[in-house]
Amino acid sequence: MRRIISKGEKNKKTKRNQWILGILLILLMAFSTLGYALGGRGDEGGSNKIEYKGIEFIQDNSGYWNFVIQGQQFIILNNPEDISEINFLSILNLNSYSNKPLYFVGDIREGASEISRNLAERFVLRIQQACLDEDDCEGNFPIKNCSSDNIIIFKEILSNGAEANEIESNEVESNETKDNETEENETAINRTEIKKTEDNKIETMYQEENCVFIYSQYENQSKYADKLLFSLLGI
Repeated sequence: MRRIISKGEKNKKTKRNQWILGILLILLMAFSTLGYALGGRGDEGGSNKIEYKGIEFIQDNSGYWNFVIQGQQFIILNNPEDISEINFLSILNLNSYSNKPLYFVGDIREGASEISRNLAERFVLRIQQACLDEDDCEGNFPIKNCSSDNIIIFKEILSNGAEANEIESNEVESNETKDNETEENETAINRTEIKKTEDNKIETMYQEENCVFIYSQYENQSKYADKLLFSLLGI
């Protein structure tokens, strides 16, 4: 025969069950918090971090470096220390590209992807492929120029030759013998130097008006693209 339980005993049993359930929930929350804390410490200890000019760069599991400037997150393949040997002098900054179209010309590969990932849909109006010369345009792309358009020109070279010193020596001799060059002659010399760079397979990057020229091997294209990004951001 089933024992009759009084109302007081029933309330007492209910309170006891609620108390046990509360204890279990508290323990579960405590263990969950502890596990998250331990897991977070483990991830932090295993991650790669550097600090450069007061900015923290954190490498994620995929190998990309993440950093934040003025609330904006950027994701790059190379941190500033890894590409410190690349020299690039430029007066361009992020405001130079802000709300304006950005055009890519040439061998558009990993370097273009690096720049697009960090500038597209946030800073530049749009990104589009273009050409500098109608006769040398391999596609139905608009013709743009360095005086009025923001352009990044990628030129792939097959190897990084050792002819740089010879070219520098030739340029010094040329400059010593020409003291009073006109603006047209200077432009011609710049274009000759570009041709020399292509022919002699020297990795380099430089600014000419609103254009940035990047000459590199394919595997180094992202390094030069990241160097440009750091320059735009003032890093």
